[in-house]
Amino acid sequence: MPRLRMVSYLARRPGTPMILPLAVLAMLAAVLFSPAVLLWIGRRPGYDWPLLGNVGQTYGAASAILAALALIGVVASLALQAREAKAAREQALRALHTDLLKMAIDDPALLECWGPIEDAVDVEWFRKHVYANLIVSHWQLMWEVDVLTAQHLEVLADQFFKGHVGRRFWAEARGPTLVAADCPSGWYCFYEWPNYGYPRGRLSDCGRQSLATWQWQFRVESAHYNLGSGSVSFYYYDTRLFDIGAANRVRGDASQAQDNDAVGLAAPT
Repeated sequence: MPRLRMVSYLARRPGTPMILPLAVLAMLAAVLFSPAVLLWIGRRPGYDWPLLGNVGQTYGAASAILAALALIGVVASLALQAREAKAAREQALRALHTDLLKMAIDDPALLECWGPIEDAVDVEWFRKHVYANLIVSHWQLMWEVDVLTAQHLEVLADQFFKGHVGRRFWAEARGPTLVAADCPSGWYCFYEWPNYGYPRGRLSDCGRQSLATWQWQFRVESAHYNLGSGSVSFYYYDTRLFDIGAANRVRGDASQAQDNDAVGLAAPT
């Protein structure tokens, strides 16, 4: 039975576009034959033509209102067409940009056309950077056409920025920042983004501690030491990554050389 209803619905669809032309033809016929109808009404006894004339004048005011509404509809239609044309041009430009990036990913020799590359390691990272750019551009397009909700975007971004590639891409793509280290006095702080970008964690205890206790493992991208003396060392298990302390209070970018792989820290007593 559901299948029969679906077929019946599809069979009725071709007749739907005929409704508008038929309505237009009916209106034209009413306008063309209205003088004959009025003449027939006028020959009948008992009609007050001054009253009918006043009614006609009232209808003229209504016609002016309808004409104004029709003009507004035409203007809105033109504005919508202009917006759609702009969206089509933007889509064409994005498609061209995507094709250029895909060519660079498929052929590493073309990556040099986007800027100088010093060694093979940079080539490999550049390919990841380009691919990450395509992912973020895809999000932007879905957001602009209202097919991506804020909740879905949060889920995608959370998964994307959990990885080292996503965090490093965003640190490079968003450009330099003027944010200053802002760890309160008496604490040492660590940040999830380079150049002291929030979220921020802070501690003041001495001794060796695991960052996993506060779910900060593999997340430290910058750090600030704001105690009067001493120092803190960040570790990848038993491997020492970097230090901050009274002599070197800030580390603005720990995303290079895998320094953001810290899973623990040690503050000497």
